[in-house]
Amino acid sequence: MMLIDTAANTVEKSLQAYFAKQDDYYYKALEKNIAFIEGEHKPYISELISRSDKEGIPYSYTNLTKHILRKKSMVYHTPPARGIKGNEKAYTELTEYKDQRMKTCEVQARLQPYIMVRPYLVDDNKKFKYQIVRLFHALEDPKNIEYPAAIMYPLGQYKKSEKLWEYWDKDNHFVFSNFGKKIKNQEQFGINNDMKNEFGEIPFAAFRFDDVIDDIRMGGAFDLVDANEMIDLALTELNYEFRWQSFKQVYVTGDNASNIMDITTEFGYNKIIKFQGEKTNIGTLDLQPRFLDSIEVIKFQMNTIAMNYDVSMKWELSGSAESGFALIVKNIDLLNSWTDDIGHCRKWESDLFRKEQLVYETITKKKLPASEMHVDFSEVIFPVNPQEKRDKWDWEFQHNISTPLDYMKAESPDTPEEELKKRLIDNAVVSTEITPEKKPLTFEERLGGANV
Repeated sequence: MMLIDTAANTVEKSLQAYFAKQDDYYYKALEKNIAFIEGEHKPYISELISRSDKEGIPYSYTNLTKHILRKKSMVYHTPPARGIKGNEKAYTELTEYKDQRMKTCEVQARLQPYIMVRPYLVDDNKKFKYQIVRLFHALEDPKNIEYPAAIMYPLGQYKKSEKLWEYWDKDNHFVFSNFGKKIKNQEQFGINNDMKNEFGEIPFAAFRFDDVIDDIRMGGAFDLVDANEMIDLALTELNYEFRWQSFKQVYVTGDNASNIMDITTEFGYNKIIKFQGEKTNIGTLDLQPRFLDSIEVIKFQMNTIAMNYDVSMKWELSGSAESGFALIVKNIDLLNSWTDDIGHCRKWESDLFRKEQLVYETITKKKLPASEMHVDFSEVIFPVNPQEKRDKWDWEFQHNISTPLDYMKAESPDTPEEELKKRLIDNAVVSTEITPEKKPLTFEERLGGANV
């Protein structure tokens, strides 16, 4: 990163100087992270292979990066409950897309050192949507190392040799080319032609999982992506060895064998190879690759990187299913990291809420329907077997901790409460008609609402 003067008359020169000196190593590493989580592995594996017959390589790869990061992302697996001071219904409608977007943010914030998230209004200012920027240049603020003074991110190709970038700092907002030159007609990109930042600050919240110590760029899943790359290479080599072992290695001998070295030929089960010459002989070498040893090395590499992310790999396709306390013990490290992650996510919620207020009040000239917000994150729930689940609810019913309505809410979280209450009342009537005599309530009768 570098310092930048955000004054309007010097920002363009600062950008030109930045792009002239910028080392692309970090930016390319960010691009590689994105390519791997999106499944674009082949170009990176190809770079590691020096053979001349790359087109014939049976590329094989696994999206270990996405699998591990999604498995580790548990904070927003169940949407949190947001307590609102103000018009809760209006705020909930305004932020309809927030829960799903925050789930995506959690995965992406584990991938990169940090991401930038911008709330913006759509549908005549009736809904918020959330822009996630994960590939960008950040310019340093010496007064606040946790938040950049300016950011710029690519928008796409403009001309053959020009790439467009969008730039934000507290005073300026504009689109420019990769040569640091501002585009003349800013309105075509939805930006005022005066190129002033109407918000007075960058309208993005910064999401990250690692505390900033020296450099905001530290963190991210670079180690996971590098390990994924090496595992992809090993899988590709394994496939290559399997092809060799299946078709064997053809060889030819003869008096003029030196000329044979220059011959390129195709072979297969439905092709005939023909060579002419004195004392010419053709045969195959039976290679015996150690497939099981290669597979064990790949599994070891996968287990090692998964362990670094508190995730366990499952290799068996059969066996008894684990549940309840056994799963908690097995995933205790993952649970501990989840507890740590909640602190970061609570800050995300606070920062994003403040940006929502800023954007809404600047654009609409009205107050956001919510003046304050607190967040209650959901507990991690591991699957339990039916008997454990039944015993838990039965115990809570007996001690007046939960009611049949609580059970129905847990089983049908998307069903309106009024509909669940009506179902309980209907069940109570049916139960009374079937069993008019007084007798101790069973578990099924409690769930049926006989005691409502």
